[in-house]
Amino acid sequence: MIVDDADLDPCDREPHYKCSECGSDEFIVVYTDAERTTTWQLGEDHRMTEKIDSQETIGFSHERGWYVRCAHCDREIKFGWSHPERGGRIWPVEAACYNPWKSWPEARYRKGWPPRPGVKLASSGGP
Repeated sequence: MIVDDADLDPCDREPHYKCSECGSDEFIVVYTDAERTTTWQLGEDHRMTEKIDSQETIGFSHERGWYVRCAHCDREIKFGWSHPERGGRIWPVEAACYNPWKSWPEARYRKGWPPRPGVKLASSGGP
């Protein structure tokens, strides 16, 4: 039996992620607070997997918060969460199975995020 890519669920396609800038299929998740920056690999199941690094934030140029970045070119990638209040899995917009209606945008991406049917997102402030 021959299976055409068009017949596959988008989440079953390889690679799961692909950077539109450099083509890398590895994304990382970065969390920065007042004291530390911690980095994890983003797994194919949209969960943070192996912790890569944790270091003091002295001199770190990003604001506090969550980021998804390309592991190769370090470009920031927009993303949403599978549950409100920054809960659940992470859904980068450059994932093969990305659907904006199935994710809640990270706060800084709310402006311009495609609306979910019947749901109004807060226009400012954090979740």
